[in-house]
Amino acid sequence: MFIIFGIITFFVGQPFSQLDKFTLSGIKKNITSTQSTDKSSAGTPATQAELAKALRAGEFGGTDSGTIRKIVWQGAIDSWRHYPIFGTGVETFAFAYYRFKPQAHNLTSEWNFLYNKAHNEFLNYLATTGLFGLSTYLAVILTFVVLCIKYYVSSIKKGVHNTYYILLNTGLFAGYISILVTNFFGFSVVITNIYLFMIPAFVFILGGMISPEKVFVFPAHKSTPKNVLSSMYHVSSIQWIGIVILILTTLYLLLILLRFWNADKAYGLGYNLDRAGEYQQAYPYLQKALDLRDSEPVFKDELAINNAILAGALTSTDTAALANKLGEDAIALSNLITSKHPNNVVFWKSRVRVFYSLSQVDSRYLTFALEAIKKASKLAPSDANISYNLGVLYGQNGDTRKGIETLEKTIKLKPDYRDAYYALGLFYHDAALDKEGKVVNQEIEQKAVAQMKYILTHISPEDTAVKETLKTWGEK
Repeated sequence: MFIIFGIITFFVGQPFSQLDKFTLSGIKKNITSTQSTDKSSAGTPATQAELAKALRAGEFGGTDSGTIRKIVWQGAIDSWRHYPIFGTGVETFAFAYYRFKPQAHNLTSEWNFLYNKAHNEFLNYLATTGLFGLSTYLAVILTFVVLCIKYYVSSIKKGVHNTYYILLNTGLFAGYISILVTNFFGFSVVITNIYLFMIPAFVFILGGMISPEKVFVFPAHKSTPKNVLSSMYHVSSIQWIGIVILILTTLYLLLILLRFWNADKAYGLGYNLDRAGEYQQAYPYLQKALDLRDSEPVFKDELAINNAILAGALTSTDTAALANKLGEDAIALSNLITSKHPNNVVFWKSRVRVFYSLSQVDSRYLTFALEAIKKASKLAPSDANISYNLGVLYGQNGDTRKGIETLEKTIKLKPDYRDAYYALGLFYHDAALDKEGKVVNQEIEQKAVAQMKYILTHISPEDTAVKETLKTWGEK
């Protein structure tokens, strides 16, 4: 009945517009819109900017989740194509996706979000564990489905003697299918994964598909009549030794889990304080988290950023020694993380923050920030935010030509990127000036003005910063 209802809904439709994307008509509509998007992406920058605005508008003020999912799914498939057998590695989607992220993602409202899942459990397995991992995952699912079908066929042949168990197993099986459906459009969390394996166990037990000889139970109470007891339930001395070892191991693992929990709690407090700008208060929590779990690179990454920002803030002569110590610690942590995880673009972005923060005190660190963002750009070639920061850092390192080239590439990656147009306009203007600050190249100066006017025409008509900049340049 559940399957029949789902099939009817898929083909006929349903009254809730938010769920239309999961019906046949909704899928057709999404395919049509995607084809239109692909055709428009080859148009003028103005057309692309208008397209990005339309995508971001969406039904609820952002890009439709179905559109974003298709883009992320495409990135997952592209990732798998490069690593078809074993994938990019277990739980590596967060940074592997950067390398294969479709350019269309830059036109969505979630263009600068970190996607650590493919929002499709099957594609997530495919991308991170390849055909090997996906085939084993599907084998587990198909084995359970086949055994359930055999159970129902056997029950029909023998005649249903216990309707209660049949109905209960049917409900459990329907719940299992619902998990697979949600996994197709999203990703599993801890609790759903528990049920993914517990439901088959319940069905096997209730359906009598597990042989009693293979069931392990503890001895019955002494008051239980002896004729009820069976020799198969006897626990030998060797088994008791195994039980004791298992209990001790469990207690040890629980202690480790408690230590991890305390470390995560300290990290969470430090992380939130950092985001609130309370870096000095965050420091002891982050240090505590690292003391409890010194092998966790995420803790080291956040502490490195915290140390660098604090070092940049301590500018007085009385705190110079402390600032140097914090700066050295930040660099050491960053060096350690990036050497052990050279393909994690998130850590390279953090390294940029570390050196950029330190450059506020010593401009020589800008060179190191530039080298770090270059590495991040290689790991995420289609990421507009990284490309923008690369262009800005080129300019801050005195290479205006490279900065202009990179920013020109950035606005192609994301045609509605206001900050990139603004920075490009400033770079064009600087390139048009001589040493005395006079405009000597009118062609480049007009390019600078064009970038600013583009922002007012296609992106932000009331942008006061742009208007003030044009006014200082003598433009209306």
